[in-house]
Formats: sequence, C-alpha cells, structure tokens
Amino acid sequence: MLEILVATVILGVSLAAILRCYTNALKSVSYDRKITQAILLAQGLLEDFEVEAPDEDQVEGSFAPDFPDFSYTAKFEAVEIKYHDITLSLFKKQLEPLRKVALRIYHKPPSASKTVCILEFETYLTGVEKYASGAKNLNALF
Repeated sequence: MLEILVATVILGVSLAAILRCYTNALKSVSYDRKITQAILLAQGLLEDFEVEAPDEDQVEGSFAPDFPDFSYTAKFEAVEIKYHDITLSLFKKQLEPLRKVALRIYHKPPSASKTVCILEFETYLTGVEKYASGAKNLNALF
C-alpha cells in the first residue's frame, strides 16, 4: 500500500511539472503571435507612410476594424542630409530630406485594463528619390 502511495505522489508531482511547462509554452506562443502581428502591422504602416507620409509631427491611430486590439503612435522628424548636388531629372528639383519616424505599437486585449507597448523602433522614410539610382550610396545610408 505504501508503494502505491509513493508512486501516486511521484506521478502527481511529475504531472504538475509537465502541466506547468505546457502552460508556459502556451503563454510564450501567444506572446510571440502578438509580437509577430505587431511587426506585420508596423511594416504595412511604414509602407503606407513611404507612399504618403502625414504632414503632422505626430500621429496616432488604431488598426480597427481588422485588429482592434492594436494601436500606434508615430513621431516624425525631418533629417537634413547632404545629397552631393543630386537632382532628379524628371522633376528638376532638389531631393527631399529623410524623415525619421519613431513608431510604437500598442496592444490592449479586451480583458485587460491597460494598454502595453509591445514594439518600439526608429527608422527613416525616404521620398521618391529612393528609386533614383545610387541615391543610397551617395547619401551614405549603408
């Protein structure tokens, strides 16, 4: 009888450890899914900003109705760089400066009481000159 009791205790402890590992793995997968979704949303947003960047210095928004749990803030700053007298022959004008953007993606699940910043980074947006040959090399963007 004592052997059965010891075996049951050992089995119970090992099952508890296995279940704890399982719940930690589920939390990790859920968190990774949120981060991946935030990265994809940020990538799409930056592509939209490259096509038509807002005139304001700061914009806020959400990804509703498709992703109502996610929102963003973006701060823009003009960055003057030396273009070595490059002009676009098509437009006959001087090239535009880069725009630095600091982007934050927030997540607030329906069951949570507060919003959490899950992704934050800075990058630069170029205008139409990014399609000019040699623009990145001449502006030392590498």
